[in-house]
Amino acid sequence: MAIPSTKEIITLLSASDAFSGTPEKELNALAKLFTERPVYDGEVITEEDATGGDVYLVLDGLFRVFTGVDLDDDDDFGGGGRRAGSLAQERLLQRGDVFGEIAAMTGGRRMATVRAASEGLLLVLTKDDFHRVLQNSPEMVESICNSMARYFDED
Repeated sequence: MAIPSTKEIITLLSASDAFSGTPEKELNALAKLFTERPVYDGEVITEEDATGGDVYLVLDGLFRVFTGVDLDDDDDFGGGGRRAGSLAQERLLQRGDVFGEIAAMTGGRRMATVRAASEGLLLVLTKDDFHRVLQNSPEMVESICNSMARYFDED
């Protein structure tokens, strides 16, 4: 699968919860900064409790979001162990879904582990590039904050 055009990336971003309130001008600036990252089935993209960094946009494939996972121990989670409590698959991500934006924006830790459930393709935005665009877009900051509030209200 080829990297989509800037216009296609803008369409995907504007349909996402995190960026739906962001003006097209800012989405255009953001869209030009993404790079392609092919992933393999079973690859861990982010780990729960790790320091946040990149922002991801799913182009192709399926990605499982888990909480309560410790990937350093052995078990039937494909080499990772379980923390006290139960392993929980929170949701399945697919084309157009964005993840990593909360940790990238706040500088905090990842709230979940994301693992590829198939071969796929992600678009990746570095934390530094993300912050450069955020500095010039109060609307984007507001959109992401609103998305975070809805996310935390679900818990």
